[in-house]
Amino acid sequence: MIWNVIFGPRPPLWNLPALILWSLFGNFEDGPYGIYEAEALGARDWRTAWRWWNRNPLHNLWFHTLAVPLWWTLCLIGRPDDRNYWPAANTGLILALNPLPYIAWRTRSWEGYFGYRPQKQKSGRKIGAFGIALRHR
Repeated sequence: MIWNVIFGPRPPLWNLPALILWSLFGNFEDGPYGIYEAEALGARDWRTAWRWWNRNPLHNLWFHTLAVPLWWTLCLIGRPDDRNYWPAANTGLILALNPLPYIAWRTRSWEGYFGYRPQKQKSGRKIGAFGIALRHR
């Protein structure tokens, strides 16, 4: 029962306990195992699921529950690439203003972002999903 709530479609607002579980632990796009990662590893066991849940525990919360619609994005500093608002060059800085702020940077060995990054959803609408990342390249 809980498994179906967490990885099924979004529960209605009147079912608050189910909505909280779905928002905190679910991943609507990729399912319980992180379907793309599981297929790449060729495994669908509890270890794969555990790694996926630790990697992305709040996906539905940021991408579906607290996401904000974006009708415009104004790039104040830098030039974004066409895909996903990273700096177009190998290194650089992006400072963008949606309804909420977003900053992204790349150096030769590090990249990161903070804020409401513009995301395209499958239905064609654009949303701002909050995120923080700092990665070694």
